[in-house]
Amino acid sequence: MIEFARSKTVGVQAQGDDQWTAHGRLDDALYTIDLDVNVRRPDLVVTKAEARLVRYTTYRCPLAEPFAPKAVGQALGSGLERFIKDEIGKLGCRHMAQLFMDMVQAVARTEFARFHQAQTKENPERTPVETRAAFFEQYPDLKDFVRLT
Repeated sequence: MIEFARSKTVGVQAQGDDQWTAHGRLDDALYTIDLDVNVRRPDLVVTKAEARLVRYTTYRCPLAEPFAPKAVGQALGSGLERFIKDEIGKLGCRHMAQLFMDMVQAVARTEFARFHQAQTKENPERTPVETRAAFFEQYPDLKDFVRLT
């Protein structure tokens, strides 16, 4: 018999050639959190961030909701990670902060997938290691932000 189950989903899709749209949801017996984040391409800057806490456990959780839009204007990288952990996680809801991190890292991975496809077409001889190096050369702020395997 299942006593507890948690579901976390994150989806990323292109909105034209210049924007990624991400939606995330964490849902269990204690929490239901929805997040929507838009990220502009090619500079990977957050243009929209909205959070909805439907179910939560402490008075601090809803305090995180107004901080999500403050991520607008920040580029994916260590500065955004610090903001999410310090402003959303420490001052509000660590579950929302983790979902937010999962989402922006998924956007970074999706951008890498797009980059990898383009590089493979342009230079089929390039190795995966060379492709990753070229990606991080174009996006140096992502090197310590996201793992690509």
